[in-house]
Amino acid sequence: MSRNNIASRFNHATRPRAKRVFKKAFSIHKVGNLFLNSLSKKVSDFKKTPSAWGLPPAIMIEAASVCNLYCPLCACGAGEVHRKTPFLDVHRFEALINELQKSLWMVLFWNQGEPFLHPSLHAMIRYASDRGIYTITSTNGHFLQDADALIESNLDEVIVSLDGATEDVYQKYRVGGNFQKVLEGISMLVQQRHNKNVNHPHITIQCVISRYNEHQVHALEELSQSLGVDELLFKTMEIIPGAKETDYLPRNLRYRRYPENPETWTRKNDKKNCRELWYQPGLNSDGTVSVCCFDKNAVFNPGEYIPGNFRALWKSPKWMSIRDRVKNKKGDIMPCKKCTATLNLNYRSILFQ
Repeated sequence: MSRNNIASRFNHATRPRAKRVFKKAFSIHKVGNLFLNSLSKKVSDFKKTPSAWGLPPAIMIEAASVCNLYCPLCACGAGEVHRKTPFLDVHRFEALINELQKSLWMVLFWNQGEPFLHPSLHAMIRYASDRGIYTITSTNGHFLQDADALIESNLDEVIVSLDGATEDVYQKYRVGGNFQKVLEGISMLVQQRHNKNVNHPHITIQCVISRYNEHQVHALEELSQSLGVDELLFKTMEIIPGAKETDYLPRNLRYRRYPENPETWTRKNDKKNCRELWYQPGLNSDGTVSVCCFDKNAVFNPGEYIPGNFRALWKSPKWMSIRDRVKNKKGDIMPCKKCTATLNLNYRSILFQ
């Protein structure tokens, strides 16, 4: 077993994944697109008006904007996410993949909601994976019983949320969850992966460190290793505006994302474009587009994705105006005012080998 301490936004936790993504998705065209995209971001940092060359290297797919749990600091669980339709149209998804497959390195099946509630999630994963795109999803772990179907979808990586090493602690945040069902689902997936003699999907247990579970960090390490997963990731907690952060923020300051109380902390305007607006937009369940995952209700909505129009949206005056506004007003507008994208989102990652 090897253990890697985490201390930055892009760090040891992302390096092994980067290797897997490169192995699965590499093409000369994707490298060229990534170069153009990164160059346009850097040029935009210094120009008065932003530019967007190339296309995004990754995209979030919100298969579902509803959830079976009621986690209090999750915008979806708290009932603050409102989409016109709760499940993404499969044909719209396939059209987007067809349009972007030559540029995409990763498809991230997450945003708001529980992706496994979508009845065609496995088919959507397979559609992207068959086109040489690295696929990853994040789940609360209540729908892993059909391990065969998940493995057959060729999913590359699954992140399972487990915010406690015991039932009572787990229930403090995962309201409505079933601790034993999550453990059984993880065990079943690990066992079926072994039975089929495959190494996919890479299985990561993720724990959001809170006041209620910070005393179980070591217990979660032992539990995760006993389950036979590949990785354990400790993530710092994001506080949504209006939440009573003192009820959830860990007492140990090492486990906190924020340099101070999140109710008074605001994002400083560093006079640069936010990288999120160039690298990882999202397609929401109702077909609207979010410019980043921190914009949970698509406040910055550049439009609706109609099959074939993503490139037009990506370079549209509306999306450019959003990039320009964020560059000049980051410290004054929501959701940027509370955004933590540049802070340390992960506390520690442990790779079990």
